[in-house]
Amino acid sequence: MLKVYFGEKNRNAAFFSKLPSTNVYPYFWVISQDGDVVDTADPSSLEEGSYRYNKAKFLELIQKMKNA
Repeated sequence: MLKVYFGEKNRNAAFFSKLPSTNVYPYFWVISQDGDVVDTADPSSLEEGSYRYNKAKFLELIQKMKNA
């Protein structure tokens, strides 16, 4: 797992230029060892209030992405 900052101070353009674009942040990409994107997910459907995720839904998403 790698957390990459995206914001006013640093947009990490070089890193994100290698991924499919999105207008949603945070966003999840599962990338193979070869650098291919094998799965993506918009975690906004997991939100439970302001800046919180439903733990059960989040763990379900992580398990699904692990199997991708």
